Parts: sequence; C-alpha cells; structure tokens
Amino acid sequence: SYSYSQDEGPVMCFNAAKTWQTGWMNNGKQVNMNIGGSGATDNCLETDITGQADYDIDLDQTIIVKMNKPSGRDLFLMYNKKTGINSGTL
Repeated sequence: SYSYSQDEGPVMCFNAAKTWQTGWMNNGKQVNMNIGGSGATDNCLETDITGQADYDIDLDQTIIVKMNKPSGRDLFLMYNKKTGINSGTL
C-alpha cells in the first residue's frame, strides 16, 4: 500500500539510497567515497551534482554520491530537482 491517494502519482523518483540499491545509475554516474578519515583528502569531494531529471547518459555527470562511514549507516547524496520525472517531488 502507498501513502498517496493517486494511482498515477505523484511523479517522483526514489531517494538516493534506493536509487543506489536498485543500480539505476551503474553507468558511471555514481561516486563512492570514504568519510571519517583523518587524511588531508579524506572527507573531500569536489564535483557538480546533476539532478536525475537532467542527466544525459552520454555526458560525464555525477548523479549520486555514496559516503561510506567507518561505522553505522552510509550516507547518500542526490539532487532531486522538481522537474520532469521528479515534477511531483514534495
């Protein structure tokens, strides 16, 4: 059962963790990084994040970032722009 009263909406994609788990961005659109380290470059990432609705399979774009924590749950980052396939994002 879903928490929405509409059968055909709202129009939106999975969150970052579910998108990673489904493997929908396995075509090089994901970045896997470690966090919690003490080195000079640990915990740092410099990139542009492209929203799922705007991504182009032929371009070199980062869509999703997985941050691996040394303990506990990992963190996921994705830009959910309210347009196109995400037009129903709340």
